[in-house]
Amino acid sequence: MIFFRRQKFSISGAVCRRGKWVCIFLAAGMGAFLFCWPRLRPAAPVGPVKSPLPESPLRVGSAGRIDDVLCRVEGHAVVGVDRGEETRNCHEYRLVDGRGMEMLLVYGWRDDDDDWLLFIPHHTHPSMTPSQAATMRAGDRIFFGVDCARVMDRFRFTIGRTENEKTPGPATGTVFYGFAARSQNWFYLVKWNEGGIVFYRSKLLKDRKVRAALN
Repeated sequence: MIFFRRQKFSISGAVCRRGKWVCIFLAAGMGAFLFCWPRLRPAAPVGPVKSPLPESPLRVGSAGRIDDVLCRVEGHAVVGVDRGEETRNCHEYRLVDGRGMEMLLVYGWRDDDDDWLLFIPHHTHPSMTPSQAATMRAGDRIFFGVDCARVMDRFRFTIGRTENEKTPGPATGTVFYGFAARSQNWFYLVKWNEGGIVFYRSKLLKDRKVRAALN
């Protein structure tokens, strides 16, 4: 009886020792798996990601009244807008009114695709060269006449495919730089390259109104 009890105790101890080693090997295997997991996962995409862009909603050559101004769509370009962390494609239309003034009508600039931005040349602007504009950073102040605005974002614009009715616009591959600035009342865009600099004041337009006017 005494021998039987000792044997039982011995078997139980062996089982415990084996269970202990099994737990150690399982822990080691789990540690190795967790260590290697980041290397086994697919690498996350690096760099700017282009957003999908719908087909051009307007036709070059169409005419209508935008912001109470009778104008004609003289040109269209697909433009890549690089914000650093993201590249967003947008449709940019060159509008010309009866006096020959050119405006830009942009679709796809904002996250909300139901909005358009009309960029109107702003004649009360700072005396600034392209090299001076390139030094502006987020938070800097800029005066458009008496209207004080602060720089928000910087951009790099690359002209993609283009179509023009009469006067040719910027060629495919042309690069512009720019920054957006906001005041209490207005949203401004400053755009430049080695050929010069242009200042715009923008206005938000609803999609249904733009399509009804120019289709």
